Amino acid sequence: MFEGSKLSLPQVQAPAVIMLPVMHERVAMLRATSPVSIDPRKLRSPEASAKSLPRERLLAQLTQDQEARLILLRAASGFGKTTLLQQYRQSCEDRGQSTLWLSLDATDNDPECFLAHLHAGLDALDLPQVAVADSGQALLARIARAATPLVMLLDGYEAIRTPAVDELVSRLLVVLPAHMQLVIASRAASGIALGRLRAQRLLCELDATALAFSEQETRQLLDQECLDLDEQALAELLRSTEGWPVALQMATLSRRDGCMAPALAEYFSEVVLAGVDAETREFLQQTCVLDRLCVPACEALTGSGDARSMLLRLERAGLFLFPLGDGGYRYHALFAEFLRATLQHRQPHGLHELHLRAARWSLDNGQPAAAIEHLLQAREYEAVFDRLEPILDQLIDEGRLRTLARWFDQLPAAAVARRPRLALVQAWIRVLEQRYQDTLQLIDRQAFSLESESLRCLLLVFTDQFEAAHSACLQHIERLPPGDSLHHGLLAISLAYCQIGLGEHGQARLQLSRLVGMATTKRATIVDNLADTLDSILDLTEGRLGSALVRLRTLASRPRAGGCRRWEAGSLARDIVRTALLYEADELEEARRILTGIPRGGRFSNGADAMISAQVLLARMALLDGDRPAWQRHLAELEQAGRRCGLHRVICAVWLERARVATLERRFDLAAQALHSADNHADWMRPELRMYASDVDDTFVARQRLGIARGQFAEAADELAAALAAALRQHRQRRALKLRLLLAMALAGLDRDGEAFTELTEALRLAAHEGFIRSFLDEGAGLARLLQRWAVVHQTQASSLGVRPEFLAGLLRRFGVAAVTGVSGAVEAAAHLTSRELDVLRLLAAGHRNRNIAERMSLSEHTVKTHLRNINAKLGANGRTAAIAIARALQLLD
Repeated sequence: MFEGSKLSLPQVQAPAVIMLPVMHERVAMLRATSPVSIDPRKLRSPEASAKSLPRERLLAQLTQDQEARLILLRAASGFGKTTLLQQYRQSCEDRGQSTLWLSLDATDNDPECFLAHLHAGLDALDLPQVAVADSGQALLARIARAATPLVMLLDGYEAIRTPAVDELVSRLLVVLPAHMQLVIASRAASGIALGRLRAQRLLCELDATALAFSEQETRQLLDQECLDLDEQALAELLRSTEGWPVALQMATLSRRDGCMAPALAEYFSEVVLAGVDAETREFLQQTCVLDRLCVPACEALTGSGDARSMLLRLERAGLFLFPLGDGGYRYHALFAEFLRATLQHRQPHGLHELHLRAARWSLDNGQPAAAIEHLLQAREYEAVFDRLEPILDQLIDEGRLRTLARWFDQLPAAAVARRPRLALVQAWIRVLEQRYQDTLQLIDRQAFSLESESLRCLLLVFTDQFEAAHSACLQHIERLPPGDSLHHGLLAISLAYCQIGLGEHGQARLQLSRLVGMATTKRATIVDNLADTLDSILDLTEGRLGSALVRLRTLASRPRAGGCRRWEAGSLARDIVRTALLYEADELEEARRILTGIPRGGRFSNGADAMISAQVLLARMALLDGDRPAWQRHLAELEQAGRRCGLHRVICAVWLERARVATLERRFDLAAQALHSADNHADWMRPELRMYASDVDDTFVARQRLGIARGQFAEAADELAAALAAALRQHRQRRALKLRLLLAMALAGLDRDGEAFTELTEALRLAAHEGFIRSFLDEGAGLARLLQRWAVVHQTQASSLGVRPEFLAGLLRRFGVAAVTGVSGAVEAAAHLTSRELDVLRLLAAGHRNRNIAERMSLSEHTVKTHLRNINAKLGANGRTAAIAIARALQLLD
């Protein structure tokens, strides 16, 4: 054994001692006769599993933190500490660093055994010996004098319980050179002095939170095991396991043989609780019902007064006890579940009694929500009702709707139905969760009330049953008492929404104007928000993008009322419509910022239009960023929501977006398949229905886009002309804009450039005045070429045609093309045309056909056709008529 005073750095570095040959021989002799035996297996890292997932995220963090003298991996069993240690060792060796591995066990509590193994590891690396008799001093001296980079990795440090070894490691960290590093993996806390390292930022600590698998790593694990989970199942897996690697591994196995629960119980019993004394086991089981462990609560449940010391002991032992920021603790969810199951098996009534004790303590300490959680677990439902009703409004105002939803799902339906107030709150929450059929069943079980009928009207709106909703709203609004301004406002909003969907824009505006005429003090914030939203939807539908944007931007800039969050849904619906307007104006960054700031639940809680608009816009912006997986993920989430709600329009919108992208990518078979799937869910489509999220993206538009891309111009032109006339009669200017663009492309495909340019001029006139941009850009390269040709012919006349030149220039720039006009453009275009091509162009302009041109120029007809193809390509023309028009505009013809 060595004394701490002998480990000081000056003595280790004394040249007279280190260089004494006689002492060197003595040390060697002592080592040769030492009773400590070296176990070479401890100096080899365990065999790495072929299925070990590379922890690239953590390795990058450790590699970047090269200033750290100590890397400490501290977490309970099964968090992948040894695996990460192995991977970091390999990473160090790949960078040319030497490594020393030591797997610790109980024998290393003998300092001489610990030192002997470290010396053996250094010997294997050919680090020079030093002439110091004491093996502790010798180790420190060898480390301090080593010139080459070295990383020492100590696995299983929880085996060390001797202060002398902790002190040795602390001293080692003092003398460790800058090019060396110590890496320790431990389940439990140690006695190593870390204060100085932490203060000097020479310590890198990774705890259970850092070692837990991220969502991306979990996906990689599932891919490795050839398992496919949807977003909801993946989120539930991560929630239940908290990213605990060993539990995730077991979960992947359970997908095949269903063995996770017994395997996990066996793991906890044989690995985690091995060697734990009876007193500690009893404390674990008596406190396992608590979501938050604090000293008073633990003492109330255990009846003992030593909870503080026991909690500290559990934390040091690494028994899945995680500290919380408020001074309390919690067990890992799976560990707590195992403890509860074990208690239930041993003492069937014990768990019930513990929950009742915990509920009483929570109530006595002003925690009614925690008390309700325990009463639910104890199945004391009447007590739950008694505690829930007094705090119901407070929970709603605090936005704790998910908590309420979870509680309601645990309560007997018949018992809830006997409490009308609770039943209505449960119904509203299920609407927010898109559980529309469940909500209707709840309403059917209740006696008629004004609020339940208002909810029924809202459900009819959310499920696209506009005719039924319109009739129900008209009837119900007459029943409302005069002073009920909130319900009157919500019904008026629902009625106006139905009128917009049915094309009755005048009636909708009249309904909204009546709301504005009500006294401000009698209107709730939600009514104002939704009224402004509907006004903006009307403006967008009728082509007034500019005014809609100004209105919603002005409203968004106003400070929101603080405190109450009950009517936040009104502002969420408004924000989703605002993003649709911003997207159309190609202000993508602001649209993305707003959408990503809306909680996922908020994007799915305001009916079909809000769902479709938010998710499709997120998908499109992701695709514009080159993130195709995100595009697919947003659409998959939308499809799942549509199936959950039973809304075919939502599912149809997903397939329409897939068809649009496939068409633009010229993958026509895939586009046709997607369009077929959209048709299978298009039973919602009727001529009289005009919902804003589906106004320009329906199966008709998708079919015409695909037909034009395939060259079926004549059929598309006829159908689009008829649809355009209908849209104009209905004042659907936004839809008319999209139809004009497609019609212009179809006409250009038929070489009817004059008519095509006329339609494009009308489209540009509206777009330039109101700021419509994405309607153009989302049609891709085909429209870009047509727009460039229009600019060649008409750019100099743009102002007289009602098209602002700066708008046109900006649109072309966003398309990535430039108009060719004026003398400089003529020179540039002429430079690309050969003299023979110019002669062909002049004869073509004079009215000659291909055969005549061939005869006049002594060429074959095939050669003339080749020249014409080259001319079209160079001028960006789509046929001879367009080529002549462009050539004249460029002054290439006399």
